[in-house]
Amino acid sequence: CRHGLRLIIPLRNGAMASSFDRLGIDAHLDHACEGIDLARSHFGLQRTDILPCISGSAYGLEYARRHPERIRSLAFVGACVKPNTGSATAGRLRAGMFALAARHWSLYSRAIEFYGRRIQRPDKLRKLLLNVYRPCLADLAVIKGEYAPPYGGERVRKLFSSSVESLKHDFYHQAHPRWEALPPNLFPTAFFHGTHDFIHSIGDVRELAQGYGNAPVHPIHGAGQLLYHRHFEPMLVAYRAFLNQVNEVTSDQR
Repeated sequence: CRHGLRLIIPLRNGAMASSFDRLGIDAHLDHACEGIDLARSHFGLQRTDILPCISGSAYGLEYARRHPERIRSLAFVGACVKPNTGSATAGRLRAGMFALAARHWSLYSRAIEFYGRRIQRPDKLRKLLLNVYRPCLADLAVIKGEYAPPYGGERVRKLFSSSVESLKHDFYHQAHPRWEALPPNLFPTAFFHGTHDFIHSIGDVRELAQGYGNAPVHPIHGAGQLLYHRHFEPMLVAYRAFLNQVNEVTSDQR
C-alpha cells in the first residue's frame, strides 16, 4: 500500500471455507503457526514482522513461543487481554460461552454451530450483533455502516457464516489469551488499541505492555473492538513509524 507495507493474511482452518477438518485447540494452533511460517518462508524471509489482530493475538503469541528467532517484530492490534464479562446481557452471554469453552469443548462446539445456523438469517445476525455491541457506540456505528447500502449486512453475514469453525476457536482464545507464552525482550513489541474497546480495555492493555519492557501502546482514537476502514489509516501510519524504529534498531545491531 502507499505506506510501503505488504500485508499477508494467512487464513486459519475453517475461515471462509466450505470444507475443513474439525480441529481441537492445539491442532488449530498448529495449523495457524504453519500458515504463518509458510508465508514467511514463501517470501524468503529469515525473520518477519507479525501483526496479529484481535483473536489472532493467540496465534501470534504461539508462533512467538515456538519460533522467536524467526520474528523481527511483533505488534498487536486490538489485543485480547482481560475480557469484560459484566452484568449486561452481552456480558453474561460472553461469560457463559467462555466458561463452556473451557470446561466442555464438545458442548461449546454445538452451541457455536447453533449460532452458526441462526446467523444464516440476516435478521437474526443483525439482532445478535446489536445486542453484543450495544455498550459501545463506536462498534454500533461500524455495524450500522455494514447494514447500510450497498452491503445491507450481506458482507458481514457471508464472512461469519463461512467461518464458523474458525470463529469457534477465535472466541475461545479471547477468553484464554496465553500472554505468558510471549518471550520477553527478544524483539520489539508494540500494541495498537481502540480507545473505546469495551471488551478488552486499553487500560488493561497498558498494564500488560508494562510487563513487556514498557512496550509502546498506540491508541486508535474513536475505535472500539471492531476496526473499520476509517481506523486503518491512522493505525497503519503509526505501525509504519514503529517499523521505522525497528529498522533503525536492526541497522545499529549490524
